[in-house]
Amino acid sequence: MKQVVRWAFCCTLAAGLLSCHFSGPVVNQTDVADSLYNSGQLRPYTDSIRLYPRNALYYFKRSELLYNLQQFVLSRNDLLRASLLNPQEPGFYYALGEVNLALHSLDSARHDYNKAMELDKGDQQIRLRLADVLFLLKEDGLSRLELDTLLRVDPGNAEGHGLISQVYEDQGDTARAIGEMERAVKLSPQNYDALMAMGDLYSAVHQPKAVDFYHKAYLLDTTQEEPLYAMGLYYHKMQQDDQAIAVLKQCIGTNHYYPGSYLELGKIYFQHAQIENALKMFNLATKVDPMNAQAYYQMGLCNESAGKRQQARTDYRQAYALDNHMNEAKAALNRLK
Repeated sequence: MKQVVRWAFCCTLAAGLLSCHFSGPVVNQTDVADSLYNSGQLRPYTDSIRLYPRNALYYFKRSELLYNLQQFVLSRNDLLRASLLNPQEPGFYYALGEVNLALHSLDSARHDYNKAMELDKGDQQIRLRLADVLFLLKEDGLSRLELDTLLRVDPGNAEGHGLISQVYEDQGDTARAIGEMERAVKLSPQNYDALMAMGDLYSAVHQPKAVDFYHKAYLLDTTQEEPLYAMGLYYHKMQQDDQAIAVLKQCIGTNHYYPGSYLELGKIYFQHAQIENALKMFNLATKVDPMNAQAYYQMGLCNESAGKRQQARTDYRQAYALDNHMNEAKAALNRLK
């Protein structure tokens, strides 16, 4: 089997999402692009391209550096040149898929991975990425076909089991989703994303095991606030508010700039009629994220509950100004007319 050319960086599943059905010309190099091409690590490849303009590998290697600098359009341009010079190299199309994901074009990424798959049907990483894009495109059936093929050939592929779990979850089959994600965790017990997904699945069916998996994810990186926040949501859902408050405070201690923790704490205090504590939390959420419409709406509820109708109207107006799709804020304003 032909060895696929690979970039050196690592990519995660469901990275992001452009169009490699590229009908127009390659974007012209601007003065900024020229300056970039002739700087730092890119310059040796640019010099080589000047000397050997038909060497596809130089464009490919420069595209990798451009990708890591988040210069995705320029990276794509180099990959298009490489694929024109050597249209039989699957690695070029695989890399194009990665760039197009970063540029938020699912259809183009699908085209690229399909092309790479045509050139190297035995490469399971290409198949995995194709299945991922198909899932993001809501093509669950086609995604399943690719994943079934992958797992027949490579039953120990943790990412494959994780992705097929997401497909089952999307289809409402929680039991099979849990089974597949359990396999993914068993195969890759140090995978943060798999542990969090396992926690989310158990949380959805109100199983205490959710906390165990969130805690395992937290232990992998204690600087991450997400597992603590997820635990707080689970405890609140299960009406275990003392535990929820404790873990959400821990979450705030881990990251003072995470507005979700303040919002959730505020909602718990509000439900327990601790209006001042709730207002304090919602106010902190607006300090951390001044564009957070939900925080202003919740402040409005607190002020309305406390009889401060004018202040509540101000809060609701601010919430609706930030999010004019927030029907509850609009209804609250009508209520206080």
